[in-house]
Amino acid sequence: MLNRLQIRRLLWAGALAVIAAGAVYLFVMDPHKPGRFPSCPFWSLTGFHCPGCGSLRALHCLMHGHVGAAASRNILALLLLPVAAYGAIIDFTEGRPIIMGRRSIKLPRLPSKTPLVLLAVIMAYWVIRNLPWYPFTLLAPQG
Repeated sequence: MLNRLQIRRLLWAGALAVIAAGAVYLFVMDPHKPGRFPSCPFWSLTGFHCPGCGSLRALHCLMHGHVGAAASRNILALLLLPVAAYGAIIDFTEGRPIIMGRRSIKLPRLPSKTPLVLLAVIMAYWVIRNLPWYPFTLLAPQG
């Protein structure tokens, strides 16, 4: 029988394997070319961009070193990557200090209201990126 820590480690190993496989696939397969990935169902049904529209293209551009092009696809996805990575590190370490050589670093936990703030930011981005006036039109995925 597996204990809680072993189950947690297995889940993290599985998640990292899936993320790595997805990253390799996204690096190799260009989402700019039609037919490689399905189109956004929300956009297909409504004609409006969801908060995630352009994220695959943005990540593909970022992996190839094209930061400006990535930002023009989905700026929010790029801005939330460090937050997601930090949250994953905190969850993975369970708040324990990280040992780096002779030093150990204790990362502070994210505030308890972080999920609500992120939800509010994502919802606002969803509305604002669909407004038909400049400068809001810059938030719609380009390319």
